[in-house]
Amino acid sequence: MKRAMAVLFLLALGAASAVAGGVQEKKSVAAASSGVSYGTTGACTAGATKLTFWGWVPGFPRMVELFNKTHPSTCVDMENVGAGGGEYDKLVTAFKAGSGAPDVVELEYSELPTFEITKSLLDLSSYGAGDYESDHVPGIWAQVTRGGAIYGMPFDVGPVALLYNEKLFAKFGLTVPKTWEEFAAEAAKLHSEDPKVSLMNFWPADAQFLFSMMSQTGARPFAWNGGNSVTIDVTCKACREFASYWQGLIDSHEVAMVPDVQAQEFGLLDSGRVLSVPRAAWGPKYFAPAASKTVGDWRIALLPQWAAGEHVTPSWGGSAYAVTAQTKHPKQATEFVDWLTSSLASWRIAITPPTQDFPSMPAAQQLASFRDRTIPLTGSQKLEVPFIESAATMKTMEWLPFMTYVSSKATDIFGKVAEHESTMGSALEELQADLVSYAKNQGFEVAQ
Repeated sequence: MKRAMAVLFLLALGAASAVAGGVQEKKSVAAASSGVSYGTTGACTAGATKLTFWGWVPGFPRMVELFNKTHPSTCVDMENVGAGGGEYDKLVTAFKAGSGAPDVVELEYSELPTFEITKSLLDLSSYGAGDYESDHVPGIWAQVTRGGAIYGMPFDVGPVALLYNEKLFAKFGLTVPKTWEEFAAEAAKLHSEDPKVSLMNFWPADAQFLFSMMSQTGARPFAWNGGNSVTIDVTCKACREFASYWQGLIDSHEVAMVPDVQAQEFGLLDSGRVLSVPRAAWGPKYFAPAASKTVGDWRIALLPQWAAGEHVTPSWGGSAYAVTAQTKHPKQATEFVDWLTSSLASWRIAITPPTQDFPSMPAAQQLASFRDRTIPLTGSQKLEVPFIESAATMKTMEWLPFMTYVSSKATDIFGKVAEHESTMGSALEELQADLVSYAKNQGFEVAQ
């Protein structure tokens, strides 16, 4: 186990920034420059307990400043040392050195186990954090806990729904699919009428997107017991059925395959060549600035289901806020993350620009300024309502304590599918063999 922990430290140092922190790295483009102290201590009183907070989300200093004003005995200073992998590199360096880590840090849900296994995070259960469990959507609490321990407080979540072009659906006589079987039928109908137009863009080389969508089938490819045993089963029955379904659409040329949440995809969506994409709650606001021809044509619907009558929602993206084991002020640091993630005072700010995160708190989701929000992209539809409904049935993944490596390999292997050099099924088999070998080499016991 000690060997596994040591190797994981080296892995994080060498690969975190290369993988770029998943979807949060995409979302961080608008964040302030790294290495910046935001001057959030301006309202602090003399003699206050000082805390350092590392985070990258735009607009967060506003919440920190309010906390400092309303909690005069504690003074939080926020720094942006980099987003996603950029922050993780610096964090691991500080943990290896035994000093230099902040009191509080932003971590993606998938990265929490990497820092948990190295005992770099404080268990918040002794400081009352468990009192806030009922304040968050049920599916997210498992992302920050193990047994009775709490290693972070959930903040934003990414329930997935279907973003579709209502105008073009009507033009082609398409029905918004309620199941993936219906989706395949509509995709074939559209392809028959106009082979140059696709019903969806499907980009399997985005590891977080891939695992998110796979989880909707009930697949649980990963498990970790908190020690030196992991389960790796990316070739499970549900995983293979998922792969077979999408491979059929790929072989029939009924889906586009271009990098997601990027300019190339946005161009296809706005030109009318792709009619829909599955998107987490953060997705529309990243497409909106790139849209010009189709503004007002888009709508949000519940994601198609694998079985009629079900309502299972994948979770894609999101962050938690953790207290590091190096803090000298665990009580005050826990109080800060509790307030930041679980108070309406914090969320009334966080739902506004430039932050605009989707709350893990149902009470914050029901704030009128959030629930009733509209944007030009989706016309008069209340943008957040389908995501709020989806968040109530959100299912989350279980992560391994080396997800940086997993994501990197999945991106490489499924990239060959995107280039039509491999198939979804073959990619699952290749990823399974690679991950099992890797985990064993790091000292883990592997169940398959």
